[in-house]
Amino acid sequence: MSLLVLVFCISMGACEKEYERKCEGNAVSNKICKELRYENDVLFEAISYEYGNNNLVALKLHENRSGKNIGYLRYGYDSKNNVITEIFEDSSDEILIENNWTYNIGGQMITFSSDISGVKKIVEFLYDNSFVIQENTYENSVLTKKKVYSYFDNDTVSYDAVTYNQEDEVLYVEQRRQFDSATTRTETYNNLGGLSSYVVSLYGSDSLIVEKKSYNGSGSQIQLEKYTYDKGAVAVYEMSSKVKDNRKITYLRFD
Repeated sequence: MSLLVLVFCISMGACEKEYERKCEGNAVSNKICKELRYENDVLFEAISYEYGNNNLVALKLHENRSGKNIGYLRYGYDSKNNVITEIFEDSSDEILIENNWTYNIGGQMITFSSDISGVKKIVEFLYDNSFVIQENTYENSVLTKKKVYSYFDNDTVSYDAVTYNQEDEVLYVEQRRQFDSATTRTETYNNLGGLSSYVVSLYGSDSLIVEKKSYNGSGSQIQLEKYTYDKGAVAVYEMSSKVKDNRKITYLRFD
């Protein structure tokens, strides 16, 4: 954002309208150019997208509502266009977060690693053909938990997943079920077998998620998420919550 625009934004409170202008520049049609994040209906962050020669996101520039640079996200890809690096730097170019991915020859993710201000975590994925059967989580090279999956009739949508700590004690259990082509329900139980929460997700005829409702163990709804699409691409994400600030994300795209 230019200095002139920044001064105008600060003096006139017009940053939100400035960011909401149509995208300009040469890019592939329908690619995201800006991501506008709102909290309780007030713009608090704007993210501009830049693309590389592979037409994939190479950089995301984060600015606050006053137009001040607050950091960058940089991306790297392998020869098959799988993302392999994501690095977040602050406005002083100091690396705060570094994420890395590795894949097997079939393109399945086999490790995800993150380094957040020196705290290192690795998640290892184990497969049986196309099914993830176990996730092992390591923090600073120490196994801290594992998640074991079991499926029903070769159905990758409906499954049970049990998460254990490093002593092989159950931490919690997730049960995900698909009732029809439009509805899934995921229930989470604590180590004593009590229902702690559940999520109901609704999908459109194109299999894209359109709504997600979250409930506590007593059955009270605590969060609602809605997705709006334009030409098959997400245009607006809205989240209203009783336990968090309400959020909204609007995605602007190149024509």
